[in-house]
Amino acid sequence: MHDSDFIVYIIHIVFSGLFRVNSINVTGNSYYTKEEVIDLILPSGTNSNLLSLIIEDKFTHKRDIPFIQDYKLKMKDFHTIELITYEKNIIGYLKYMGSKMYFDRDGVIVESSNRVLSGIPKVEGIRFKKVILHKAIETEQKSVFQAILTLVQICSKYQMDVKTISYDDKNSFSIELEKITVVLGEDELLESKVSELQDILPELEGEEGTLYLDNYGVTGKGYKFARKQVESE
Repeated sequence: MHDSDFIVYIIHIVFSGLFRVNSINVTGNSYYTKEEVIDLILPSGTNSNLLSLIIEDKFTHKRDIPFIQDYKLKMKDFHTIELITYEKNIIGYLKYMGSKMYFDRDGVIVESSNRVLSGIPKVEGIRFKKVILHKAIETEQKSVFQAILTLVQICSKYQMDVKTISYDDKNSFSIELEKITVVLGEDELLESKVSELQDILPELEGEEGTLYLDNYGVTGKGYKFARKQVESE
């Protein structure tokens, strides 16, 4: 071994030990667990060299990760790296050709997957012509996506775990919670309706059926709850 090669070898050994990754912090993740993010972006995990990872992040093409728009690596100390993820902006998904087609606030399909994302509702009732990855859903119901975004944001604010959002020909919205379907009607007074729903839900604990809030705000009209009929054997 030449002297120069020996020196390079020694430097490699020293730096490999000095900058060995012992800890990885992950932030910005909600669609994936910490362990999943590390496996997808840093498959070598704590067997990595911190400097090599930082250089690779700066100067090479990043990994294409479903549901993640971008990510960055930051050195916290000689043995700790922070992995910051920036997830794609998703408000709902359509079922199409056996897949879940996830879309953003503009109705653009950002991902096709069989994966179920926590907190992202299925959307039913949108009449579309075509659904193509990375393109806007072809539909005449252009305003529906802004209404869905508003509804999703309001439900998130009141910590509602919405499974499904339904939209019909009369521009009326319904949402499905765990065991209750809530008819909200048109996209007016949505904030007030969901606020009212939050107050009503404790009274309906353990119940199963349909709650009608579509007449909320009409003088003399209250809510109506129709319990699900249990079929007799």
